[in-house]
Amino acid sequence: MDWQIYIDPVVNCVFWRQTGPYTLEDGYNSMTKIIGHPEFQSGMNIFRDLRGYGFPSDLEIGTILKASKRIREEHDRQLGICKWAAVVSDGNSYAKMHQYITAGRLKDSQVDRNVFREIDRAKEWVGLPSSYEINYPTSE
Repeated sequence: MDWQIYIDPVVNCVFWRQTGPYTLEDGYNSMTKIIGHPEFQSGMNIFRDLRGYGFPSDLEIGTILKASKRIREEHDRQLGICKWAAVVSDGNSYAKMHQYITAGRLKDSQVDRNVFREIDRAKEWVGLPSSYEINYPTSE
């Protein structure tokens, strides 16, 4: 899995793009690095672009729940009160991400998560204009 981040404090947002094949530790490891980034501040919104990332169709809800529990226990307090938007490109990825988000709503969290198929709707939800351009670095 490849990932890139771009943090824009002016719009209070971390932009996080992932590509390549799925592995169980991807989200956890990436989020750990984001939280440790010197420009990250608690309360920044998270804009996760998963359009180039493939979730396997056989990924089961039990696996999603286990990953969800670990991420929420270890990262949500550090994220603070924020919105976390995920943009996906296909129905399978939407279903998997929706399961992850729904499972987390059963726990106490300050992070408001949502999944989208359209990037402009996700931008609007986190408070960005549709014309906002995300400038990922050429290397991490």
